[in-house]
Amino acid sequence: MAPVRAAADPWVSLCVLLLALTAAGLVLGGVLATYDWTTPGAERPLFFALLGAFLAALGIPVVTAAARWARAGDR
Repeated sequence: MAPVRAAADPWVSLCVLLLALTAAGLVLGGVLATYDWTTPGAERPLFFALLGAFLAALGIPVVTAAARWARAGDR
């Protein structure tokens, strides 16, 4: 009998999505930095969007771990 896999945590899936979005945005930022000399202001919104996605991807596990720790303290 095959072992039953647990369902994936939706918060982990969201973090993976945000980190993949950050990686794709970094590649796009590199392309813009290399090939777009005429509009250097085009990178500022991309940078702040990627920074927000990255910080959210780091913050979600911290918040969920704190919530689990607080729930475990109630027992």
